[in-house]
Amino acid sequence: MCCRGLLVGALCLLPVALRAQDLVVTHGGDSINCRITNVWGERLSFIREQNGRSVPMELGMSEVAAYRFNYFSPPTPLPAAEQPDPRSTPSRWGIGLGGGYAYRLAQILDNLDKSYQQHLRRVKNGHYFDADVELFFGKRRSSGMGLNLSRFVSNATSDKVRVSDGYGRVLSGRLEERATITYVGPFGSSRLMTDRHTFTFRYGIGLMFFTDEVDMAGTYAYMKSNTLGLFGEFGYGYRVGKHMSVGGKLSILRGSVTEGKVTDQRIRDSYTRYSYVKFEQAEGLGLLKLGFEVRFDF
Repeated sequence: MCCRGLLVGALCLLPVALRAQDLVVTHGGDSINCRITNVWGERLSFIREQNGRSVPMELGMSEVAAYRFNYFSPPTPLPAAEQPDPRSTPSRWGIGLGGGYAYRLAQILDNLDKSYQQHLRRVKNGHYFDADVELFFGKRRSSGMGLNLSRFVSNATSDKVRVSDGYGRVLSGRLEERATITYVGPFGSSRLMTDRHTFTFRYGIGLMFFTDEVDMAGTYAYMKSNTLGLFGEFGYGYRVGKHMSVGGKLSILRGSVTEGKVTDQRIRDSYTRYSYVKFEQAEGLGLLKLGFEVRFDF
């Protein structure tokens, strides 16, 4: 009780106009106005003013009854250069817009005519654009979930192509083709953030919608199909503003279809045919995408 009385008295009666900010009270009843430099294990280090000189001193924790930082005056504000950057505060909501180059991963059959194989290689290359909205949660907001929408488009035109139309005829001539792959689905995400750099990994499953339009030798054909697909993405962002970052990302989509709805509009024969067809080999819808992204965080 004696030590407690000494401690309370010291904390209440010491003047507040002293230069040093910290206070150390010993079990012997001494009150030391000082600047504490380190508290580690069983030792407490501090600097005390004596005769106009700063003298480093140290006490064992067994000698210390109490210590308090910034007891005599409010803490000195940090210089502007050391103030926490508000941009480093983890955001909860994110909206991303991006696009770039995409490559279809589907294999080309060896038994096709060489001219048609060359045309299909052109169709494998295209561009894409995408958008997503994301919500992060947890104390550090390092995990989240969201919704992604992306669309791949490829256009190719080739001359002197030979190809079977699927009805026993071999067509030859100029071939124009436009293929699209649309993906929409939810995803989970994880991210690692520093003041300016963000690394994000996203993964999910969703719906893939495939269309293929072909115009050749007076025949226009349109085919559409859909399936489930898998989505994975690794992204990097560099923060350029409080709520904005720019960067790049590498994405992959996996999926395939085995049947589709085909519409043949034969211009020469003047009739239209609707039919569901099963493919001899699954049509791969896999995509490898490399692009940029602008992201807004709130």
